[in-house]
Amino acid sequence: MAKAVFHPHAMSAEVIEALALLEALKMATSLSFMSVFVEGDAKSLISTMQFRSFNASHSNLILKDAARLAKSLQSYNFTFVWRACNWVAHDTARKDCHSYNKNSVLLCWL
Repeated sequence: MAKAVFHPHAMSAEVIEALALLEALKMATSLSFMSVFVEGDAKSLISTMQFRSFNASHSNLILKDAARLAKSLQSYNFTFVWRACNWVAHDTARKDCHSYNKNSVLLCWL
């Protein structure tokens, strides 16, 4: 499923990735999913979620919220995939970056 979300104050690609992960978990819980498998090519974020090794960075503050949501599920799994294997998300992000203007929204594949 896909969802478009505009984040005008996101400060980095890592923060955008963290926000996308949080949005995916919010969507999963709102749809009453019991199990969620998250695949992502942002290795540091996936590792943070796998090992719960949070620090004080902006992205980690978002990931702490995501971890709280994940705990409400019966099961969850975070897996790193190489960008070449994550072509749907990469292609969606690439298309959005090329078509971005001040009136558009950022697309996220969730």
